[in-house]
Amino acid sequence: MNAIVEGDRPKKPEGAKSLGFNDELWSAVELCWLEDRDARPGVEDILACLNNNSLSWYLRDLGQEIQLTVPT
Repeated sequence: MNAIVEGDRPKKPEGAKSLGFNDELWSAVELCWLEDRDARPGVEDILACLNNNSLSWYLRDLGQEIQLTVPT
């Protein structure tokens, strides 16, 4: 917990790319960890990233296609 408070964040895991966890998706994760919460992306931004990156790739690979949306 102290490491997080001091600004330390997890490193991208080895082999993440082979699982569809590309650099753009990792960058989105890092943005979610910004210390300034007002600078963090909103849910809509994260869903757009997921729709355009590894989750959509993974589901298409399984023969499925979905679009993630924010409930209103």
